[in-house]
Amino acid sequence: MTIREPERLVLVNDRIHDLWFDVEAITYDPVSRVVRIPFWNRPTSKSPVNRATGKPQPFDSLLAIHDADKLTVEDKEHIGTYTFNVIAYSNRQVAITADPNVRIGCSVSSLHIDFGPDAIDRLVAKLARYPEADLTRSGSSISIRPPGDAGFTVQLLVDANGYTVFFDGGWHEQFDTEDEAINCVGFGLSSSCRLAVTYRGSTPCSWAVQSLQGGDWKTDSLTGLLIFPFWRRPRIVFKQNDLTASPSQEPQ
Repeated sequence: MTIREPERLVLVNDRIHDLWFDVEAITYDPVSRVVRIPFWNRPTSKSPVNRATGKPQPFDSLLAIHDADKLTVEDKEHIGTYTFNVIAYSNRQVAITADPNVRIGCSVSSLHIDFGPDAIDRLVAKLARYPEADLTRSGSSISIRPPGDAGFTVQLLVDANGYTVFFDGGWHEQFDTEDEAINCVGFGLSSSCRLAVTYRGSTPCSWAVQSLQGGDWKTDSLTGLLIFPFWRRPRIVFKQNDLTASPSQEPQ
């Protein structure tokens, strides 16, 4: 869920109220200007603990505040884990209150909050049903290479500007919401998508994303290089993944 309008904060507050987080796990990245608060997504009377080991359970959700500066955490109790109370926004300030007696605040350029598992975590979970896919994950990106030589790599990059999906390292499109980006990744991994790559010699210089419409392949989007060896004869190579057989079987 992505929140950009203050009136939609009620949706987050309805879902996050009384959920547990650990104040020590809060992070702020001054480069991406994102505050990240991992939390446990199930309401419980106590913070989730592994009964066998006595250690906290892994976090399963994330609250991310984008375009943020001047993070402050007022923790008067120093007991580690707390439950969310209310998230508020006013005058370019985000304020989170938690029980007992914690206040988290930051200034923001504009309201932009992502709530729930982050996009990369969601993709990893969705692709667990396809163990044959080769996944390479970093802190802010994931690259997916289906098996076989006829396909292409699909990559998702997450940064302060949004979500960018790459096909074959050339074609790319930016999205404002993670749902749109994840849907695009699913499309690229399905047999309903085809990539027409134009080479000049051995250099790829343009990528056309095509979809099957009425039995014919139609170009939906085109990305090309501005500088390429134009004197070489062009040739087109078609690439297609078949990790999923149809849009209905894409990662949901």
